[in-house]
Amino acid sequence: MNHENTAKQGSGDRAEARVLVVRGGNEHLDTIDLVEEITSDRTEVADDIYEAIATVGLATTSDPIETVLIPVTIPEFSARRIVDAFEVLERRVRLVLMVPSGRHDAIDSALVEGFDDAIEVPPTPGRLRLALGSGDPSISPRRTPAASSAPPRPGGFDESGTQDGHRDDVGEPTASEAPSTGTPVEHDDGFESRSRQIGDIDLVMSIIENDGSFRGTSLTMIRAHLGTGDVHLLFPDEFDPEESRNSAPIRLEDDHIATIVSSTVGRADLERWAEWLGIWMGLDQRIRRLEKLTETDELTEAGNRRAFERILADTLESARQERRIVTVMVFDIDNFKTYNDRYGHDAGDEVLRQTVDLLRSTIRRGDHVFRIGGDEFVVIFSDPDGPRNERSAPPESVEDIAHRFQAKVCELKFPQLGVEAEGSLSISAGLATFPWDGHDGQSLLRHADQLAMDSKRNGKNAIRFGPGAKDCCDDDPAPDGSGS
Repeated sequence: MNHENTAKQGSGDRAEARVLVVRGGNEHLDTIDLVEEITSDRTEVADDIYEAIATVGLATTSDPIETVLIPVTIPEFSARRIVDAFEVLERRVRLVLMVPSGRHDAIDSALVEGFDDAIEVPPTPGRLRLALGSGDPSISPRRTPAASSAPPRPGGFDESGTQDGHRDDVGEPTASEAPSTGTPVEHDDGFESRSRQIGDIDLVMSIIENDGSFRGTSLTMIRAHLGTGDVHLLFPDEFDPEESRNSAPIRLEDDHIATIVSSTVGRADLERWAEWLGIWMGLDQRIRRLEKLTETDELTEAGNRRAFERILADTLESARQERRIVTVMVFDIDNFKTYNDRYGHDAGDEVLRQTVDLLRSTIRRGDHVFRIGGDEFVVIFSDPDGPRNERSAPPESVEDIAHRFQAKVCELKFPQLGVEAEGSLSISAGLATFPWDGHDGQSLLRHADQLAMDSKRNGKNAIRFGPGAKDCCDDDPAPDGSGS
């Protein structure tokens, strides 16, 4: 051992802990590179979960493995069996699950079973540092040795847990306040050392970024304060009414939103933490509602222009990575101003609402609808799932969906417009497809909008396709001959 490494180990004669990554598919290569970049030369890669377990078991206290990252895509994955296997080793390691984007079910399940954290891949550097427990000034404040000798407390609190002599309702319950009910908890200093860098700032960031880390971050803080990993957060669909462990419900405005359970922590202690966590979860729900309001058209409840721009950018980025096509349809309602002038704005509003309802019933699960102007709408066709199972019908083409929607619009009946209104509604639309008709959101929207204007100039009640969109559709002529 050289002098440099000896100096790093310090008086405790303990080498800087290693990070072990279980190899998954190609989708995890970028994550492995990022882990190596963050941890320098402390990263190792195991070919499978069995090698990972053996590596942890053979690690010495002077050269430990602190964190193991495990992809959910490994063969015969079982969160419960993996957690049990590492517990048998009696070596406390931080288990982090890596899941594909959008798999919140896998994240929730892993945290329930005992994983310390779960992240979507590829993660941001800040999110990965948090999962690894790395000290990153951008996401967690540096703490002095004196402050880090105890579990983290929220900023502004002194060692007695008070601020100006008063308790802060958002503050964490301190160990001195915790009632000594239930089975005594065996204190695990490992939880404290792994959580010294985690505090209120991390909870706030997890809520703001909405990256799926809130559950893991809050559990890490609670476990660190209680000195045990035997604390779990269950949502209503995960909680068994016959649960034999101690439990405390988390309520928000009289609604039961979650439950904290433990076999070793007393009910009174859990209730104190449930109250604390309920405040944070309430803040998270309020921010989610505000976000939805800022991206929702109030009249039709379709997405607004802000939502369209964000979702289109995200969709195109995924399409580039996965080599998928994305089609954008722009349309408006023919002669809509006449409807408003003749029948009144209330009737016009009903036309807009029913048009969106009809469109939602026509598009696929992965597609999105937006209202970006008075009677101007955009649909993003991007359903990556295809058939749901082996017996599902082949996925319907964008052309078929567009023409089916066009036909249904013509059949709409609006009592507000009078008896002669049947069949009087029509749309003019244009479709453009990435990457052929546009390389980014702006060019794609511009192309589709121009095609919609061409449809209107050429007699209305028509749908025109850009070259890329047409190439993606069948060669059969459009039902009304309006395709171009």
